[in-house]
Amino acid sequence: MVRRIVTGFLFALAGPGAVAAQTPDAEVRAAVAEYNRAMVAKDLPALKALLAPEIVLYEHSVRNIGLDDVWEHHLRPEVSAFENMRAEFTDVRVSATSDMALVTRQYSIQAIMNGRPIDAKGNETMGWARRDGAWRVTHIHYSHPCPRPPAPPGQAANDSGEVAGTVERFHAALEAGDSAAALGLLADDVVILESGGAETRDEYRAGHLPADIAFAKAVPSRRESMNVRVRGEAAWASAIRTTQGEYRGRQVNSRGVELIVLSREPGGWRIRAIHWSSRAIRQGG
Repeated sequence: MVRRIVTGFLFALAGPGAVAAQTPDAEVRAAVAEYNRAMVAKDLPALKALLAPEIVLYEHSVRNIGLDDVWEHHLRPEVSAFENMRAEFTDVRVSATSDMALVTRQYSIQAIMNGRPIDAKGNETMGWARRDGAWRVTHIHYSHPCPRPPAPPGQAANDSGEVAGTVERFHAALEAGDSAAALGLLADDVVILESGGAETRDEYRAGHLPADIAFAKAVPSRRESMNVRVRGEAAWASAIRTTQGEYRGRQVNSRGVELIVLSREPGGWRIRAIHWSSRAIRQGG
């Protein structure tokens, strides 16, 4: 009985506002919901009011810096052009402190834009900061597939040549001992499968790469064949290579197969996976 009286007394002192106070996570989610509402409703004043003066927006190679640039050259004309817009946001994740927050989510937007239907799906990262007691957007980063027009006549052959050239530049870098050039052709999420193991880019740099360079510099390798297939933004190249020579006092005579998977990036083709396998060539066999 005494405990209930004390609890009630403390509640009365605290007042109803103590119960209604929101956590930073809830506050940010409410701000994001208002951002979504303003965008879909094309409520431009409300949308702009949610942006911080120092906001930065990235979308592929586009960079808008500062409120005026972001608003006048990206958000305002884009949102104004949307008609019959529908938006869905999923996998919303919020990590918030008292004055900063990170929001990641997936989006799906359907609309009519300049007479054309839009069906965009992708990922979005938003940075939020508390400014004068209110949450404001400081950073937006969109990532989504870029639609590509149909390839003109001869483009497929050009793509195959570029893929083959990327593979050959990678091998040339190994043979030249140029680790920086070799690593520059590997995507950040590349996986290297070799000798029964799997390595990430960082693991390959610290592990097999120095040994691969030493071997490639010491023992000549001859490519017997290469087949390249390109499907949109992805490609794979398979090759057979014969290696003969001497390495660290032992004779090498082997035939190896190689599968390299690549993706088209803004700066050219990048290697996303490599699988090497080899066996010794037996005399008379």
